[in-house]
Amino acid sequence: MSDLAFHTGIPDRQLYACRALKKAQRLGMSACVLVETEGDLRSFDERLWAFDNTSFIPHGPAGSAEIQRGAFVIGRRPSELPAADLLVMLTHNAPGNMQDLMQRFPKIIDVVASAGTELEAGRSRYRSYKKQGLQPKVVNPKN
Repeated sequence: MSDLAFHTGIPDRQLYACRALKKAQRLGMSACVLVETEGDLRSFDERLWAFDNTSFIPHGPAGSAEIQRGAFVIGRRPSELPAADLLVMLTHNAPGNMQDLMQRFPKIIDVVASAGTELEAGRSRYRSYKKQGLQPKVVNPKN
């Protein structure tokens, strides 16, 4: 079973996810990012391109020709993501198949905003995980 960590109090979820991917890249880890909408996918793709002007984080949408060996995969449906060392979740709702995801990803980070509707969505995901019998570890990193 994987390590499900709930990273809370994050002012900018996409920036935090970019930093997590940068760290995964440095450690030689494979990673995927789960988003919810096509707009979320485009927005995060653009954020990765602009994130670090001194280096590149190879990435692309799931199932696209842009994905090359070693690139991080961004997808909207859990079923389209390949197994990897890390899954970063930028969804608004809890995926219905968390048990499957926990079998395919040794480390899962659910990024929770620090305020507003995104914070409420994070609380809702947490309750959903608990109802599924999961015990997410709560992490409040310094930003």
